[in-house]
Amino acid sequence: MTIEIISHAALCTALIGWEAGFQYYILVQPAAVFFLHWNTARKVAVAAIYSCAYIVINFYATVSVPYIKISSIYIAAFNYSNIFSDGVYEVEKPDGSMWRFQEFADFLSNVKTGGHSILDRLYNYAKNLGGIEKFEDDFTILEVAFG
Repeated sequence: MTIEIISHAALCTALIGWEAGFQYYILVQPAAVFFLHWNTARKVAVAAIYSCAYIVINFYATVSVPYIKISSIYIAAFNYSNIFSDGVYEVEKPDGSMWRFQEFADFLSNVKTGGHSILDRLYNYAKNLGGIEKFEDDFTILEVAFG
């Protein structure tokens, strides 16, 4: 797994550059290693490998130009991830049908925020769609922003 993570981060950094953030996969690994049930020497060795790989990739990125130039607009779009429970899109409409996952995905793709949080817009939309004040199922969504 260590080789796979380092190879992936190195290849992506070489191809599309440091700004894409693939090096962050390596950056969190040294800390994560210490939660494994390994002996201390192995933990330190693997953490050192990850740390050295990060330094080497950082050096490479500062002295070279990426092979593929990707617009910063596209890179910024991948800096967000949503983690959610099924209650976010399993909203019963007044006619008895359920809001389908594809409709939920379409909403997220096309929503206009108008200066408001996309999560607030989603929450209010789902409540209005179901004609409810309180959800029967949990409504849990977390937006993670990288970079």
